[in-house]
Amino acid sequence: MSVLHKERAARAQRSIDTQRTMYRHELQRATDDRREALAQGEAATERIARLLPGAVEAGLPIAKIAEITEISRPTIYRMLSEARTFQDLRGLTEQLRGAVSQLGDELSRPALPGDLATCFQVSVEEVHTLLAQALGQLAAEFDRLGPTGPTLLVELLPALGTPEKMVLNLLLVQHLPTEDVARSTKLSQTQVLSWAALALIRVLPVIRQRAGTGFDQLS
Repeated sequence: MSVLHKERAARAQRSIDTQRTMYRHELQRATDDRREALAQGEAATERIARLLPGAVEAGLPIAKIAEITEISRPTIYRMLSEARTFQDLRGLTEQLRGAVSQLGDELSRPALPGDLATCFQVSVEEVHTLLAQALGQLAAEFDRLGPTGPTLLVELLPALGTPEKMVLNLLLVQHLPTEDVARSTKLSQTQVLSWAALALIRVLPVIRQRAGTGFDQLS
Protein backbone atom coordinates (compact mmCIF):
# COMPACT_ATOMS: atom_id res chain seq x y z
CA MET A 1 0.00 0.00 0.00
CA SER A 2 1.35 3.41 -0.98
CA VAL A 3 1.98 6.21 1.49
CA LEU A 4 -0.98 8.14 0.03
CA HIS A 5 -3.30 5.20 0.50
CA LYS A 6 -2.08 4.73 4.08
CA GLU A 7 -2.78 8.39 4.87
CA ARG A 8 -6.26 8.15 3.37
CA ALA A 9 -6.96 4.99 5.36
CA ALA A 10 -5.71 6.67 8.55
CA ARG A 11 -7.94 9.74 7.95
CA ALA A 12 -10.92 7.47 7.27
CA GLN A 13 -10.26 5.56 10.49
CA ARG A 14 -9.95 8.81 12.48
CA SER A 15 -13.26 9.97 11.03
CA ILE A 16 -14.91 6.69 12.04
CA ASP A 17 -13.42 6.93 15.55
CA THR A 18 -14.66 10.52 15.88
CA GLN A 19 -18.18 9.51 14.86
CA ARG A 20 -18.16 6.59 17.28
CA THR A 21 -17.03 8.86 20.11
CA MET A 22 -19.74 11.39 19.23
CA TYR A 23 -22.48 8.75 19.15
CA ARG A 24 -21.31 7.19 22.42
CA HIS A 25 -21.41 10.63 24.03
CA GLU A 26 -24.86 11.48 22.66
CA LEU A 27 -26.27 8.07 23.59
CA GLN A 28 -24.96 8.51 27.14
CA ARG A 29 -26.52 11.99 27.36
CA ALA A 30 -29.83 10.64 26.08
CA THR A 31 -29.66 7.78 28.59
CA ASP A 32 -28.95 10.18 31.46
CA ASP A 33 -31.87 12.39 30.37
CA ARG A 34 -34.14 9.34 30.19
CA ARG A 35 -33.06 8.15 33.63
CA GLU A 36 -33.73 11.59 35.11
CA ALA A 37 -37.14 11.80 33.41
CA LEU A 38 -38.09 8.34 34.70
CA ALA A 39 -37.06 9.30 38.23
CA GLN A 40 -39.09 12.51 38.03
CA GLY A 41 -42.05 10.55 36.66
CA GLU A 42 -41.87 8.03 39.49
CA ALA A 43 -41.66 10.80 42.07
CA ALA A 44 -44.68 12.55 40.53
CA THR A 45 -46.64 9.28 40.51
CA GLU A 46 -45.84 8.70 44.17
CA ARG A 47 -47.01 12.22 44.99
CA ILE A 48 -50.28 11.64 43.12
CA ALA A 49 -50.76 8.40 45.07
CA ARG A 50 -50.26 10.23 48.38
CA LEU A 51 -52.81 12.87 47.38
CA LEU A 52 -55.51 10.44 46.25
CA PRO A 53 -57.13 9.55 49.62
CA GLY A 54 -57.46 13.21 50.57
CA ALA A 55 -58.78 14.15 47.13
CA VAL A 56 -61.47 11.47 47.29
CA GLU A 57 -62.42 12.44 50.86
CA ALA A 58 -62.71 16.06 49.67
CA GLY A 59 -65.32 14.93 47.13
CA LEU A 60 -63.39 14.82 43.86
CA PRO A 61 -64.91 12.09 41.64
CA ILE A 62 -62.59 9.34 40.40
CA ALA A 63 -63.45 10.29 36.81
CA LYS A 64 -62.32 13.88 37.43
CA ILE A 65 -59.11 12.72 39.13
CA ALA A 66 -58.40 10.46 36.15
CA GLU A 67 -58.98 13.39 33.79
CA ILE A 68 -56.70 15.72 35.74
CA THR A 69 -53.87 13.23 36.21
CA GLU A 70 -54.25 11.59 32.78
CA ILE A 71 -54.18 8.21 34.53
CA SER A 72 -56.80 5.58 33.73
CA ARG A 73 -59.60 5.01 36.24
CA PRO A 74 -58.61 1.36 36.91
CA THR A 75 -55.09 2.53 37.74
CA ILE A 76 -56.47 5.30 39.97
CA TYR A 77 -58.53 2.73 41.87
CA ARG A 78 -55.45 0.51 42.29
CA MET A 79 -53.29 3.43 43.45
CA LEU A 80 -56.01 4.53 45.88
CA SER A 81 -56.20 1.03 47.37
CA GLU A 82 -52.42 0.89 47.76
CA ALA A 83 -52.33 4.36 49.31
CA ARG A 84 -54.99 3.42 51.86
CA THR A 85 -53.10 0.22 52.69
CA PHE A 86 -49.95 2.28 53.19
CA GLN A 87 -51.83 4.67 55.47
CA ASP A 88 -53.17 1.71 57.47
CA LEU A 89 -49.65 0.27 57.83
CA ARG A 90 -48.27 3.66 58.82
CA GLY A 91 -50.96 3.94 61.48
CA LEU A 92 -50.18 0.42 62.71
CA THR A 93 -46.48 1.26 62.86
CA GLU A 94 -47.12 4.39 64.90
CA GLN A 95 -49.37 2.43 67.27
CA LEU A 96 -46.68 -0.20 67.82
CA ARG A 97 -44.01 2.47 68.21
CA GLY A 98 -46.05 4.23 70.89
CA ALA A 99 -46.80 1.01 72.75
CA VAL A 100 -43.14 -0.07 72.77
CA SER A 101 -42.09 3.31 74.14
CA GLN A 102 -44.82 3.44 76.79
CA LEU A 103 -44.26 -0.13 77.96
CA GLY A 104 -40.52 0.45 78.12
CA ASP A 105 -41.10 3.38 80.47
CA GLU A 106 -43.60 1.45 82.60
CA LEU A 107 -41.55 -1.76 82.84
CA SER A 108 -38.11 -0.07 83.03
CA ARG A 109 -36.90 -2.56 80.41
CA PRO A 110 -37.36 -3.12 76.68
CA ALA A 111 -40.89 -4.25 75.80
CA LEU A 112 -41.15 -7.78 74.39
CA PRO A 113 -43.84 -9.38 72.20
CA GLY A 114 -45.48 -10.87 75.30
CA ASP A 115 -45.79 -7.40 76.83
CA LEU A 116 -47.36 -6.07 73.62
CA ALA A 117 -49.76 -9.03 73.60
CA THR A 118 -50.94 -8.10 77.10
CA CYS A 119 -51.21 -4.44 76.12
CA PHE A 120 -53.26 -5.12 72.98
CA GLN A 121 -55.10 -8.08 74.55
CA VAL A 122 -54.18 -10.41 71.70
CA SER A 123 -52.01 -13.52 71.42
CA VAL A 124 -48.23 -13.39 71.06
CA GLU A 125 -48.63 -14.91 67.58
CA GLU A 126 -50.90 -12.02 66.59
CA VAL A 127 -48.32 -9.55 67.88
CA HIS A 128 -45.64 -11.21 65.74
CA THR A 129 -47.97 -10.88 62.74
CA LEU A 130 -48.63 -7.20 63.44
CA LEU A 131 -44.93 -6.43 63.85
CA ALA A 132 -44.11 -8.32 60.66
CA GLN A 133 -46.66 -6.23 58.78
CA ALA A 134 -45.01 -3.04 60.07
CA LEU A 135 -41.52 -4.04 58.95
CA GLY A 136 -41.92 -2.65 55.43
CA GLN A 137 -42.65 0.85 56.75
CA LEU A 138 -39.80 0.66 59.26
CA ALA A 139 -37.33 -0.71 56.71
CA ALA A 140 -38.24 2.14 54.34
CA GLU A 141 -37.47 4.64 57.11
CA PHE A 142 -34.12 2.90 57.67
CA ASP A 143 -33.28 2.97 53.95
CA ARG A 144 -33.94 6.72 53.82
CA LEU A 145 -31.10 7.25 56.33
CA GLY A 146 -28.62 6.32 53.59
CA PRO A 147 -25.10 5.03 54.38
CA THR A 148 -25.27 6.44 57.91
CA GLY A 149 -27.97 3.95 58.87
CA PRO A 150 -26.01 0.69 58.50
CA THR A 151 -22.88 2.25 60.02
CA LEU A 152 -24.67 3.32 63.20
CA LEU A 153 -26.73 0.13 63.27
CA VAL A 154 -23.58 -1.97 63.61
CA GLU A 155 -22.58 0.13 66.63
CA LEU A 156 -26.01 -0.33 68.26
CA LEU A 157 -26.44 -4.08 67.69
CA PRO A 158 -24.64 -5.20 70.89
CA ALA A 159 -27.16 -3.29 73.03
CA LEU A 160 -30.12 -5.22 71.59
CA GLY A 161 -31.56 -8.48 72.88
CA THR A 162 -30.35 -11.76 71.38
CA PRO A 163 -33.14 -12.45 68.88
CA GLU A 164 -33.24 -8.83 67.73
CA LYS A 165 -29.53 -8.27 67.18
CA MET A 166 -29.10 -11.66 65.51
CA VAL A 167 -32.01 -11.14 63.12
CA LEU A 168 -31.17 -7.51 62.34
CA ASN A 169 -27.54 -8.37 61.67
CA LEU A 170 -28.44 -11.16 59.25
CA LEU A 171 -31.21 -9.20 57.49
CA LEU A 172 -29.88 -5.64 57.28
CA VAL A 173 -26.12 -5.98 57.66
CA GLN A 174 -25.43 -9.27 55.89
CA HIS A 175 -28.50 -8.93 53.64
CA LEU A 176 -29.48 -12.60 53.86
CA PRO A 177 -32.91 -13.71 52.54
CA THR A 178 -35.63 -14.11 55.17
CA GLU A 179 -35.83 -17.88 54.67
CA ASP A 180 -32.07 -18.22 55.30
CA VAL A 181 -32.34 -16.14 58.47
CA ALA A 182 -35.26 -18.28 59.64
CA ARG A 183 -33.24 -21.44 59.01
CA SER A 184 -30.21 -20.05 60.82
CA THR A 185 -32.10 -18.76 63.86
CA LYS A 186 -34.68 -21.58 63.98
CA LEU A 187 -37.46 -18.98 63.98
CA SER A 188 -40.45 -18.83 61.67
CA GLN A 189 -40.25 -16.27 58.87
CA THR A 190 -42.99 -14.25 60.56
CA GLN A 191 -40.98 -14.21 63.80
CA VAL A 192 -37.86 -13.16 61.88
CA LEU A 193 -39.69 -10.18 60.40
CA SER A 194 -41.33 -9.44 63.76
CA TRP A 195 -38.08 -9.32 65.74
CA ALA A 196 -36.50 -7.19 63.02
CA ALA A 197 -39.40 -4.73 63.22
CA LEU A 198 -39.21 -4.56 67.01
CA ALA A 199 -35.47 -3.92 66.81
CA LEU A 200 -35.93 -1.14 64.26
CA ILE A 201 -38.57 0.49 66.46
CA ARG A 202 -35.90 0.66 69.17
CA VAL A 203 -32.89 1.75 67.11
CA LEU A 204 -34.36 4.15 64.54
CA PRO A 205 -34.82 7.07 66.98
CA VAL A 206 -31.27 6.57 68.28
CA ILE A 207 -29.79 6.40 64.78
CA ARG A 208 -31.59 9.61 63.80
CA GLN A 209 -30.41 11.30 66.98
CA ARG A 210 -26.81 10.22 66.55
CA ALA A 211 -26.81 11.12 62.89
CA GLY A 212 -27.91 14.63 63.84
CA THR A 213 -26.00 15.31 67.06
CA GLY A 214 -23.75 12.37 67.86
CA PHE A 215 -25.48 11.78 71.20
CA ASP A 216 -28.17 9.60 72.79
CA GLN A 217 -28.05 5.98 73.81
CA LEU A 218 -30.17 2.92 73.21
CA SER A 219 -32.40 2.29 76.19
